[in-house]
Amino acid sequence: MPSRASRRLQTFPNPAPERDYRIHLEIPEFTCLCPITGQPDFATLLLDYIPHRLCVELKSLKLYVWSFRDAGAFHEAVTNRILDHLVRATRPREDHAPKFIKELVGWGAGPRACQYLILGGKCRHCRKKISGRYPFIEGLTGVVSALLYLKLGFGVEWAIYLGFSCALIVLAFIDLDHRILPDPITLNGIWIGVLVNVYLAPPSPLISRILRAMDIEITNPRLIALMASLLGIIVGGGLLWGVAEAYLRLRGIEGMGFGDVKMMAMVGAFLGAPMALLTIMLGSLLGSVIGLLFMRFAGKARDYELPFGTFLGLAGIIAVLYGDDLVRLYVERMIQPNL
Repeated sequence: MPSRASRRLQTFPNPAPERDYRIHLEIPEFTCLCPITGQPDFATLLLDYIPHRLCVELKSLKLYVWSFRDAGAFHEAVTNRILDHLVRATRPREDHAPKFIKELVGWGAGPRACQYLILGGKCRHCRKKISGRYPFIEGLTGVVSALLYLKLGFGVEWAIYLGFSCALIVLAFIDLDHRILPDPITLNGIWIGVLVNVYLAPPSPLISRILRAMDIEITNPRLIALMASLLGIIVGGGLLWGVAEAYLRLRGIEGMGFGDVKMMAMVGAFLGAPMALLTIMLGSLLGSVIGLLFMRFAGKARDYELPFGTFLGLAGIIAVLYGDDLVRLYVERMIQPNL
């Protein structure tokens, strides 16, 4: 082995590949040059990995670190460069589970789920178990995509509502895990929903009836669509905000996060006020039934925080696919017989 600086990392076979054990290394003598001043910068490198088939050879690692001594680089950049080199050389065990998903990117959702089953839900490299969530979410997305195609056909409208449904799926699972609904999705979804409605200009019977009742004549379909989207934001977000505020004032504790309010404002921007109301009703029903059953059988206390955004996401997808049919069925079966 050479005794001069080298960017080549050498490895040797893992002596116990059947065992998960962690290798921890501390390298306190790392130096490089500041790219601005040219002065030496010092740092301590900490390396932790679970080896798969290969381990990094320590003398080659020392010579590799030595090779940065005269290189101008910011620590943030060189850290990621070293990480990439180490992962490429050793292919550590913790890197394989994400790689299993990366290898399937070129496959469709159906073949990906099939390959997951063929491999027994395990990584082909390290045989560690892969969460069933990956193929489930991809399969769910594929099913929603197919149902939207059957409803809308293949075109711009299909692509728009597929993107909206994917956003709801992402929000649902994030809320399930972390009880948060990220602003980059909900807030951006609001203005995107408004623009989508203005672009598609779908008819809005509710806005048309309101305008006729107010004796206002507006024939521009894009303006009507804009009003429908804005009303959806007010109804979807405003209703949940009112419920949350009332609960806070009556009970003195927060019963609903503001993320749910922003999520429903996004749903209202895309689908309008009637579908926003339907989404809230279906989400509340799903949350009550599924949530109460889960709390009962899982032994959770009454103050357990249910992920309401998860149920709203599922309800929003139902509203996209079958909302018009459900509203029409409700009117025909529940309202018209009583008139």
